[in-house]
Amino acid sequence: MIYFGLMLLVFVFEYMRPGVYVAPLGALNAILPLGLFTVSVILSDKPSYAEILRDRNSLWLLFYLFLIIISILVTAEVRFEAYTKFEVVLGYIILFFLVVKFTTNLDRLKLLFGTLVLIHVGLIVLNPDLILKPEIRSYIQGVTFLGDGNDFALSICIVLPMCLYLMLEAKQKWKKSIYLVLLILLVFSVIGTSSRGATIGLSAVLLYMWYRSKKKILGVAALAGVVAIVVAFAPQSYFDRLETVKDYETEGSAKGRIDAWAAAVRMAKDHPLLGVGAGHFGMMYSNRYRPPDYEHETMRWLTAHSIYFLTLGELGIPGIIVLAAVILGNIRANSKRLRELEQIKTSRSAIESHSRMLISLNSSMIAFAVAGAFLSAIYYPHIYVLAGLMTVGGFLHRHLIDQAISSESKSPNTEVIGT
Repeated sequence: MIYFGLMLLVFVFEYMRPGVYVAPLGALNAILPLGLFTVSVILSDKPSYAEILRDRNSLWLLFYLFLIIISILVTAEVRFEAYTKFEVVLGYIILFFLVVKFTTNLDRLKLLFGTLVLIHVGLIVLNPDLILKPEIRSYIQGVTFLGDGNDFALSICIVLPMCLYLMLEAKQKWKKSIYLVLLILLVFSVIGTSSRGATIGLSAVLLYMWYRSKKKILGVAALAGVVAIVVAFAPQSYFDRLETVKDYETEGSAKGRIDAWAAAVRMAKDHPLLGVGAGHFGMMYSNRYRPPDYEHETMRWLTAHSIYFLTLGELGIPGIIVLAAVILGNIRANSKRLRELEQIKTSRSAIESHSRMLISLNSSMIAFAVAGAFLSAIYYPHIYVLAGLMTVGGFLHRHLIDQAISSESKSPNTEVIGT
């Protein structure tokens, strides 16, 4: 359990960056995960690394890392830029392995969910203007990949389903009440960022969860409650910003995204197999793929503002295949697992709890897939953490099925999936 606790501490250091406030702690951002990974390789506890490496998420992520190595050796014009991205992705793949290695049961998964929720609530407390001054677009102080309001809102959308899952799983009313308050606080903070992409992502999550709900009328009531919260709390500036979506062809931010996306397509057309190189989108966009309107102007390096177009431009078709495989493959796998639950004979409460877990994981992945379409979040920890959680969900599902088969094998007249 001590190793799992240290892994949770890795998340605190990665997401909250206490080294910003106490400088000596900054060294632990690298030392802690590397040391824990070294220990995890030595441990014989299950799941073994041989088993983890057979998982499809492991293979896809390692292939993605291989593509970045190819960028360093072959594609990159500035190797240092590609090597920097290699270091980032390698670190997050180590985090993926730590999640899978130490999150070995449902209780630990809940603790990890709770840690992620509390980390984001802690960041909200440290940046109260998100709630107290929603009419002003605030930035998160002291945090690297969550510093921008849009990036923070994306991360909140990912943890929102986890908070809802914990609320539904809680047995005591006081725990349910606490998680409800935290859930509302997280929704408030999304509004406080005025992030259009996160608003779309949150809407997609709510619709998916309503679709998966067996209590559709209650789900409609819950959706109405969220809408009421938004209408009551959101300032006029939030709705004004949402209104600009329909003017995407002329509104500055949206037009900039479209220009960047078009440039990414041109990069992939010119370099379909390898892309222009990891970490090279901004450089190539400014120097070679700028829009014709800016041909004679000086442009600063810009990003693609999309996980899909950034991956497509920098790593070509193989890169976008990896991204699609991790997102769609895991959502599809969990959907299959949900269908399998309908066929097994075991405790109804266990099935309901397991279903909520799978739906929560899918909802978080959908949040990343939708909101991430408008942000360059591929070099953030989200996809790697989600892949790890999906792998854990798959292992827990297999364990539940095995338990059902073992139990029902004593009853020859009952069929169980997999027998």
